Amino acid sequence: MRTSFGLFGIVGLVALSACSVSTTDNSITFKTKPEFVDVSQPAQTATTDWNGEDISIKNDGVNPLVGAGGIVVNFDSSATKISVKADFAARADVEADARESIKDAIGTLKITESNGFTINCGHGGKHGSSDVANSGCKRMVVTLPTGSAAKPVRLTIGNGMGDVKFQGTAPTVSYLKVDNNGLGDVDVSVVPVKDAELVVIGEDKVSVGLPPDFTAASVVLDAGSGSDAATRIITTDFPEMKSGQAFGTAGANTVKVLNVLNKGLLSDDTITIKKF
Repeated sequence: MRTSFGLFGIVGLVALSACSVSTTDNSITFKTKPEFVDVSQPAQTATTDWNGEDISIKNDGVNPLVGAGGIVVNFDSSATKISVKADFAARADVEADARESIKDAIGTLKITESNGFTINCGHGGKHGSSDVANSGCKRMVVTLPTGSAAKPVRLTIGNGMGDVKFQGTAPTVSYLKVDNNGLGDVDVSVVPVKDAELVVIGEDKVSVGLPPDFTAASVVLDAGSGSDAATRIITTDFPEMKSGQAFGTAGANTVKVLNVLNKGLLSDDTITIKKF
């Protein structure tokens, strides 16, 4: 995860959201608001088994984020139900204000089981010195089944701040969209089935792990228009892979599209396509 900021505008936004401000005739004073964290909340588990339905995960996150945060997706081959465990946080000059915002955020974390499965965590409300954006799920750990060729996973992830990382057994997927809108790395590995669609978007390091026999009808790798954009795309494990072209010899598991976008501006905001 990026821990420093190269743009004045980003520094200003993060500093203001983390601080309270007091002024005199001759000065402006910024005071960092302390962070309060609640890790005591129990995990939530869906009431029904997953049976191939679409899965959506959305975390508004907390801004600014200090330390580890975002979404970890743990793929468990023995899991039949979807579950989520979250750490909640808020920043405030007064602890009681932060606790009220955390209480609000806890109430937003839900697993919805209609039209597929949706896991959502929003911000808390404003309470005194605690602001909306400063509160929410600092870190979510979501446990999902791994899927199979007969019953692949269709997964959409939206994250506001922090990393998005997959762990456990690489899932078998027919659709994956990861959109990491804030600062934080993306590190995902999947086994795609034929005609799968893979879309991964981030702003820091973006890494996508694929099987050694991966092939695609279309590959789009976009690290922006800067002079160093080409050098920030790393396909060493797949040396013949080129953006704007098909990759490999079409076969039984050729995906429809691999589309990876890095919206970052720094030299270490890379795209890495790797074998696992």
